[in-house]
Amino acid sequence: MHNHTLILLAIAVLLAWRMVVRVRRLVGRQQLKPARPWITLSIFSLLLGFFLLAAHDHLGLLALLLGGGALGILLGRHGLKLTQFEARPEGLFYTPHTWIGIGLSVAFMALVIYRLVLFSQTQVLPTPAESVKTPLLLTVFGGFAGYYMTYAVGLLRWRRRVSAGGGLTQATLGNNQGDSMRS
Repeated sequence: MHNHTLILLAIAVLLAWRMVVRVRRLVGRQQLKPARPWITLSIFSLLLGFFLLAAHDHLGLLALLLGGGALGILLGRHGLKLTQFEARPEGLFYTPHTWIGIGLSVAFMALVIYRLVLFSQTQVLPTPAESVKTPLLLTVFGGFAGYYMTYAVGLLRWRRRVSAGGGLTQATLGNNQGDSMRS
């Protein structure tokens, strides 16, 4: 086997493992850890900044990134409305809408795998700036980032509301908590 084949195989295994971990986190009830939304916001802010910087001189690419982000924000707001939130004596829990998060994760991973397949066929490694200047990648990443950043903000707002004395035992954000998310 060639070195690049081994590298691609290693990356494929790593991506598959990360996909399994991501899907597990999107299925079922999860405890809200205080740092997790902040980590999500920090990482996606840095990545989004990198993508914005890479696309800043191409108005069309910038529009695709921002358009994907806008779609991601809408999906994030919808996902929050479908999320089941619980405040229990043992902690705060939420059950995210499974299919939105999985769909976005699969779309992003499929795109990364597609890019790896292209690399394996051409064996020409583009520079990081060149590799992010693709319309499909910018659109999908914009949606991915918009969704997860919106979701993280929603979790932080819900935690703040509950900590301020909301006293929720079980609620669906879209039914009786939606108005406070819009404020």
